[in-house]
Parts: sequence; C-alpha cells; structure tokens
Amino acid sequence: MELDLGTRLVAENARNIAIQNNIRLNELDAREAAAKEKIRSLKQMDETRDKCWWEFVDQINAENITTFETKLNSIEGILNDQLKKLEIETSSSLQAPLENADN
Repeated sequence: MELDLGTRLVAENARNIAIQNNIRLNELDAREAAAKEKIRSLKQMDETRDKCWWEFVDQINAENITTFETKLNSIEGILNDQLKKLEIETSSSLQAPLENADN
C-alpha cells in the first residue's frame, strides 16, 4: 500500500524533527557530562587544598575561641616588643649623627 504525498511529507518531517532532537539531546548529554566532570574536578581540588582558618568558623567552640584569643594576645605582645625595639633603634640612629656632627 502506497502512502499519499501528504502522509509521506508528514512522516519525513517527523523523522527530521526526531533526528534533530536526537542530535540536540546528544549535545546536551555531552555538555552535562563535561559539567559533571568539571564539578568533580573542582570538588577534588577543594578537598586537597589547604583550608584557611575562617573556613572552619562554624566549628569553633568556646574552648577554641579562648585558645585563639590567647594566641592573638601572645602575638600582640611579641609585635609590640618588636615595635618598641624598632622605635628605640630608629630613635638612637637618628640621634647619633646629630651628636657626632657637633664634634
């Protein structure tokens, strides 16, 4: 049985649309696979990199805060001592040439 021209054209058009949709679906599948691979790669990089202290803020408890505060205070003391030494050195090096200039 032979199909009439209209039926053949509709069938051919439907076949072309199905082929185009299949090509588009394959393209989207490839893009999805690439995106999933990129996400996997980024997650792996994130897991292996060194984390900064602020990334663990949600895990800080009272004991950790006290320890952190103690360390900061200790560092502040060290920095203040260094600053005083530098101020003394700078002050004495600025005064020395003036005293020698009078001689």
